[in-house]
Order: sequence, then C-alpha cells, then structure tokens
Amino acid sequence: AGNYDGRLLSQVMVEDQVIHPDDLKKSLEFREAVKKGTADEIAIRLRTPEGPYRWFKMKISPYQPPTGSMRYIGTFTEIDNEIRQQEALRYRAEYDLVTDIYNKVTFYTVTGNWLGSEPDITRCLISFDIDRFKIINETHSLSEGDKVLRYIAKLLKQMTYSGETYARNNSDIFYV
Repeated sequence: AGNYDGRLLSQVMVEDQVIHPDDLKKSLEFREAVKKGTADEIAIRLRTPEGPYRWFKMKISPYQPPTGSMRYIGTFTEIDNEIRQQEALRYRAEYDLVTDIYNKVTFYTVTGNWLGSEPDITRCLISFDIDRFKIINETHSLSEGDKVLRYIAKLLKQMTYSGETYARNNSDIFYV
C-alpha cells in the first residue's frame, strides 16, 4: 500500500495511511526512541496491498558505517495470526461467551478498580437471577434459554449509564 511518488517512506506511511491511524502516535514515538537507542521493536498494524490492515512486528537496528551517517536496518514480520489469537484468548477470559458482556472475574476487577478510585462515593450493587430459569432450559431447550440470557444482557446494555458495569455471573445470575 502507498505510492512513493518521490516522497520519503515516512511520508508515504502517514499520508497514505499505511500505518493504522490508532498506531500512528505509537509509531512516531518508536521512531524517536530508535534514534535515541532506547527501543528496537514494535508491533503495529500496516495496510497491505490488498487493503486490510494486518499486524506486523518491526525490528530496527542502528548501523554506523565506517564513513558516513548512521543508518538503520530492520525486518518486518507478520504477526497478525498471533495477535488475533491473543485477542481471542483475552476476550474468552474477560467476557461471557453466551451474552457478550463481562464475566464474573472481569466484573470484580473493573468494579473493584472503580470503587477504589473514588472510595468516598456511595454506590449500589445489584445481583439478580431469573426465576425458574431451569424450566425454560428444560422445556424449550438450552438455545432458547441462551436467547433469554442474551436478551437480558441487551437490556442491561441499554439501561445502564456510561461507566457502569454489568456482568453475567453464571447460569442465570447477573450483576449491575
């Protein structure tokens, strides 16, 4: 992706959005750190000639020839699959896979941080379950029960304010 048209590589990377916009600041900071000798590796998303962004690890090393100015050599290694696998594992660890909302562990972590950040403010914790939920699963099927759980999660998303947390604890128990 990108067409040089007589431009420097750094101009092409920015102007043609070869570097993902969310990674631009990080890549500029990395460039300065490489010049100072304080960094040599970064993972960023780059646009491929086919169009989509993919993750790459860039490793840069300085090279000072006997005569002339400092040069830099490096490698690009595609790490898209590894990053996506890490993201999928992190998602599975933090979210309930049926309802797509926080799981119990993430809820405790996020809520604990939130409570600790402003300890003088009074807050409320609500825990609720679905009465006779087992009957829904037994008479209508587990997939119908999952639909009910997803509907409850959707309601929680719609009814909570920004910054409030909610989660599915397990089975039919939810926290707000």
